[in-house]
Amino acid sequence: MKSKSRNPFGFPFYPFLLACYPVFYLFQVNFQEVDPRVIIRPLFVSLVFTSVIYIITFVFSRNIHRTAAFTTLCLILFFSYGRIYNVISNSAMGGFFLGHHRWLIIFYLLVFAVFTWTIFKKMNGGEQVTEFLNFISMVLVSLPLIQIVFAGMKQSRVAGVQPIQENKPIVSSESVEKPDIYYIILDMYTRADSLKQDFNFDNSKFINELEKRGFYVANCSRSNYTQTQLSIASSLNMEYIQTLAGELNPQMENMEGLMGYIKDNRVRSYLEQAGYETVAFDTGYFWDSWTNADYYFSPTTSSNLTSKVTPFEGLLINTTVLLPLIESQILLTQNTAEELHNPVQIHIERELYKLDKFGQIAGISNPKFVYAHFMIPHIPFVFQMNGSIQTDIGYFSNHNAPIDEKHYVVGYTQQVEFINNRILADIDKILESSKNPPIIILQGDHGARGENRHTILNAYYLPKGTSRLYPMISPVNSFRLIFDYYLNGEFGLLPDISYFSSANHPYLFEEKPELSPACLP
Repeated sequence: MKSKSRNPFGFPFYPFLLACYPVFYLFQVNFQEVDPRVIIRPLFVSLVFTSVIYIITFVFSRNIHRTAAFTTLCLILFFSYGRIYNVISNSAMGGFFLGHHRWLIIFYLLVFAVFTWTIFKKMNGGEQVTEFLNFISMVLVSLPLIQIVFAGMKQSRVAGVQPIQENKPIVSSESVEKPDIYYIILDMYTRADSLKQDFNFDNSKFINELEKRGFYVANCSRSNYTQTQLSIASSLNMEYIQTLAGELNPQMENMEGLMGYIKDNRVRSYLEQAGYETVAFDTGYFWDSWTNADYYFSPTTSSNLTSKVTPFEGLLINTTVLLPLIESQILLTQNTAEELHNPVQIHIERELYKLDKFGQIAGISNPKFVYAHFMIPHIPFVFQMNGSIQTDIGYFSNHNAPIDEKHYVVGYTQQVEFINNRILADIDKILESSKNPPIIILQGDHGARGENRHTILNAYYLPKGTSRLYPMISPVNSFRLIFDYYLNGEFGLLPDISYFSSANHPYLFEEKPELSPACLP
């Protein structure tokens, strides 16, 4: 008699797949924003949590199928609570306000009791249920994983950007002087005339201070694009996105394919070929962090199980049944409560770390290319003009955004004043500490909002003089000019054009003209 072959779907492994699903799903949603290493600890904790429930339940039930079903019930209730609460938090039914934890907790306890009784009193056998749930769990977990894999493949296809072949390579001869090059991006820093128009803020003091130090401020400069990834990819590759990445068609709804153009860009490639070392900082965004730079500075490089709660983990925890404990600070240490309650704390620590470290890097051996992207004055508006932290959560409590126009105007202008003071101090340190006069580009990636979303701060410190600069120069031409002037390049300049596109259709471009009468021909 032939023995029956074992059915691989007969063992109920589906709870362990379902334990991974919330982590994979959240990572897939935030794929462009976070380092993949952030999922290691939550995956480990989720699987350990599931294993503990599984083992304890089996000890009492002695039925593997009931054990798996009960474990799954616990997981569903645990990981769904925060999402359900967010849906009903502002809901009412017949004049009865539903958005209280006590009502949702009572409901969850009732669901838990009913299904627990059903599992242990009414569930017989369970083999067919196990096979079905094993299959469903595999499909469910596969969905975010497939999207992650395809996004990763898309990024890898564009990761190795080749230099523009029709242009003469930069000369790396020892006879060519190679000054340090600093590329400083102040995210969402708008032009002086737009600051006056939109915020009634006079930025002339800062502009004058830059000019006193020898900077040329392009007072009619506009960004080439209105979104950070598009703007940075364009400037660091000295090309418009339409020319640079033909495969990124107008129908695409995300910017995943741009990461390769930002991390392994042409500017960096040319300078490394010319003998430059690269210096970069953790920006908090995976697509923008040059982790493979020669010198990479990050305040939170640890990914072990004892490091502090990450923003990714905070998002995940807030979707669980732990949400009422977090909001009431029950069973939390003061530090953990602050990390979970204040999603901007890590942002604050990271930006202050970069500002402190940036002024100290002039001593790194020459020549070097420094890429420093500061997320200021961009939302969240957490810094007051003197550097102290905002205590009024109205500046950042609306999903990190201000709650109204007054908070927006005050919050933005205070961060402009804060970064003005800090970046001037760091620039002074760099100029004082550099053995040879460096090249410094100080630039906004885009403006603040509305019709002035394109208008940007754009200032240049060029030791050989500023005669080749002009008021309308845009980021796409910054390195073209510098490479031609300083490193024997033959790139030439492109027309300075500004394009608008929406977040939902980032590659559907519409040309936008200059509106300021002072900057029109």
